[in-house]
Amino acid sequence: CRLSRNIIYNNRTARSISSIDSKKIEHFSIMKNLWWNKNGPVTALHSFNPFRIQFVKDGLINAGIKIQNSNLPLKGIKIVDVGCGGGIMTEGLARVGAQVTGIDVSAELISVAKEHLKLDSNLSERVNYIHTTLEDFAHKESENSIYDAVVSSEVLEHVSDPQLFLKECVKIMKPGKSIFITTINRTLTSWLSTILSSEYIMRCVPCDDCETRSINGMKFNPVTRQWSRSSNTKKCFNTNMMAVKFTNGSWRSIFQNRLLRNIVCINTIARSISTVDQEEIERMSAWRNFWWNENGPIKVLHAYNPIRIQFLKDGLINAGFKIQNPDFPLENIKIVDVGCGGGILAESLAKIGVRVTGIDASEQLIKIAKDHVKLNRDISEKVNYIHTTVEDFTRKKSENSTYDAVVSSEVLEHVSDPQLFIKECVKIVKPGKSIFLTTINRTLTSWLSTIVACEYIFGAIPRGTHTWNKFITPHEVQCILKNYGCETRSIRGMKINPMTKKCSWSSTQSTFYLLHAIKQKETGI
Repeated sequence: CRLSRNIIYNNRTARSISSIDSKKIEHFSIMKNLWWNKNGPVTALHSFNPFRIQFVKDGLINAGIKIQNSNLPLKGIKIVDVGCGGGIMTEGLARVGAQVTGIDVSAELISVAKEHLKLDSNLSERVNYIHTTLEDFAHKESENSIYDAVVSSEVLEHVSDPQLFLKECVKIMKPGKSIFITTINRTLTSWLSTILSSEYIMRCVPCDDCETRSINGMKFNPVTRQWSRSSNTKKCFNTNMMAVKFTNGSWRSIFQNRLLRNIVCINTIARSISTVDQEEIERMSAWRNFWWNENGPIKVLHAYNPIRIQFLKDGLINAGFKIQNPDFPLENIKIVDVGCGGGILAESLAKIGVRVTGIDASEQLIKIAKDHVKLNRDISEKVNYIHTTVEDFTRKKSENSTYDAVVSSEVLEHVSDPQLFIKECVKIVKPGKSIFLTTINRTLTSWLSTIVACEYIFGAIPRGTHTWNKFITPHEVQCILKNYGCETRSIRGMKINPMTKKCSWSSTQSTFYLLHAIKQKETGI
């Protein structure tokens, strides 16, 4: 979870009334049936549990808790497990004697936790699960709190407002009680190990009011899926933090997009009915007032335009198109620009003679495109913009299509279902016609160059624009196209100089690539 704002060190009202991130809730709720599968998507949480329990036990002992029963060292200790999920840590704490109240905003995960608890009658009296938000729980419990500690493990990195979340955790306890947090440090090392290695390569992971008493580092081996202590908390994968609340004073902060399945190249019923990713639409729409600013947040699209136009022109010529007018080399060619945005590519195509139909799911960007094309009378009659989805457009146009080509540039990496998206694009044209796609390859190089360098270091692309696991390899695209009766004719690579923001051809397709295919036959899709 990336923290996009800076934390200001002063007393002020919380910036939001809830720390809930609905998308994160949905993400974890989807895994409900596999929560207690130790080899499933949350396997790392299971292997992390012994370290978490030991850290909490050691912290409470250091805070003054006396062990009366070595078999149940935390007997009688009352703990709140905030964001308990399906109960992995909650049950672990109960097994060492703690009386645990587990709270979570996911009703589905609370149901899983309650059902699993029934399997062990020895624990059921020590655990109470509640479906609630942290804010509501803190509001009810803060006045007469009876808890010895609050634990929140692997939750902080998933909330929408970590400052508010920690504030509410602190409210739950009285002075002298403990807070335990385990989370992930925001470093390049953690990014490489957590996201790249553990998620995408090995796939083993889908304070004025408080004085910090101890911070321990943890590291995770994505090959063996085992945890161990780390001596370096600055570079570690996970950080366990224990704090003790001393005063009831005011809170002052002390803190500061996947392709989950493989593409299967067989004829199947589409797995979703829409390729629209609403979050991506909102993100792109937010730039509407800067769309035509060539030095603005999407300056790279402007810089990329000459290469895109050249690739389309070369592809159509190689497919048999004859140039009649060198001033308008693609005169009267009919092209659909799918995901046209504010019209950067569409207008450039019109300037070389193309009759363009630009479609986009963002009504705001279509309005920008329509307003901008009015500024150039020479092309306004050659461009038609439509606010629609590719699915709706295909349904209306595919029967009597007269288009010579479909182009979709820098869109594929933003849709929710690339296989369905390509399928709908192919439907638009008849056999013998062209499909042009430009997108980003899913490689380590693309991650480092596009996200690390272009987004975070040099700012050539707005931060958060891309999600590495939504990138798609040329081979995957070719397989999908082949499945729908298309033959790939050419693939070329493109590179961006993040310092100069200039685009040029590349000898490899390790990052940006342009692909031209020709539809050979109808496949009954």
